Amino acid sequence: MMKKYVLALLAVGLVFPMIAQAESAVAGNPDQEKCRSMLHYPPAIGDSLSSARSNLLALIDEADAALQIQKQGQIKVASAQVDAYVDNASDVVRQLENKLNEFSSVWEAFKNTRESQIIPAIQSGNREGARQIAEGIQADRIKRMRELLAEMKF
Repeated sequence: MMKKYVLALLAVGLVFPMIAQAESAVAGNPDQEKCRSMLHYPPAIGDSLSSARSNLLALIDEADAALQIQKQGQIKVASAQVDAYVDNASDVVRQLENKLNEFSSVWEAFKNTRESQIIPAIQSGNREGARQIAEGIQADRIKRMRELLAEMKF
């Protein structure tokens, strides 16, 4: 439950503000195009939601059958736009969750190595062994975590 809450906050707090960053990152890559397209939904999604609601309310009071059909069509179009946004946002959240899970795994390995190998090596006087670990696998882990943070736009 908490994980879904965190992901929802990430989607709202991190994905939506990336609109400008997505604009500058797009270079003809289809995945980046999809991301940019999805990131443009937030302003439009409110319009689509409002359109679905206002057309439904107008449909309630509409007596003309032709105008009822028109309003129903507008409701379907607006609803499809909302559905597309939800589907795309779900994809982005899944991608973010995968990156966050990988980051968490690397971070846990980093901490475990620090506590179980590097610090004990230092305390036993094996500074060179500690340095080799810190400049080897730990440096690789730091590099990967920074890459993941950059990919997540943190």
